[in-house]
Amino acid sequence: VGTIAIGDHNVFREGVTIHRALKPDGQTRVGDHNYLMAGAHLGHDTHLGNNCVFANNSLAGGHVVIEDRSFVSGAVAIHQFCRVGQFSMTGCLGQFFSLYDWRLPNRAAPPH
Repeated sequence: VGTIAIGDHNVFREGVTIHRALKPDGQTRVGDHNYLMAGAHLGHDTHLGNNCVFANNSLAGGHVVIEDRSFVSGAVAIHQFCRVGQFSMTGCLGQFFSLYDWRLPNRAAPPH
């Protein structure tokens, strides 16, 4: 089983989990100056850059790359083998809205 490398000046709040790499030569990496809020999870072989924020109950699957200065909003799940680009912000609507939903502004008229 691989290792975990954690940089300097990171904040890990309650219930944060980080899985080590799967293979002996692999590594799960956390850069410097990151803030992982309560319940955040980093899967195996994930690489978290520097100055990132991982909000409550967010998770990254295995082999995810999260580049520098990214913000992952609460309850967001990042699928395995994905990349989150530098300076990006990911979010979750948390509810399904259809194209003709009355709650959306400028809604289209439903078909007859």
